[in-house]
Amino acid sequence: MAASICTGTWLAVQLGWVSGSVSDAIEFYRTAAVCFVLFLCMAAMGLYRIALRETFAGVAARVITAVVLTGVILPFVYYVFRWLYLTPGTLTLSSIIATAGLLTVRLGFLK
Repeated sequence: MAASICTGTWLAVQLGWVSGSVSDAIEFYRTAAVCFVLFLCMAAMGLYRIALRETFAGVAARVITAVVLTGVILPFVYYVFRWLYLTPGTLTLSSIIATAGLLTVRLGFLK
């Protein structure tokens, strides 16, 4: 699940910025900030418990809630660390890609 979060965020950052406009290190830190906040929100929603016994609809609701919560928390992170700022379009694209990836992975491992 963490791989789909990081891949989706990295892809959105790559698509959202003009090539050569910022350094690779800043792109890495921007991607890492989104991944870290999304990981914390997913952990808070209980999506990393070993004994998760939810239906796909329950897991989908938790994933979507975690992504929305991430979208609420990230502006506060951007206020403190202004150089991590992502445009709203890039953040939206990142959320869509990560949510689709997470739900696809979860659907693939559904018992």
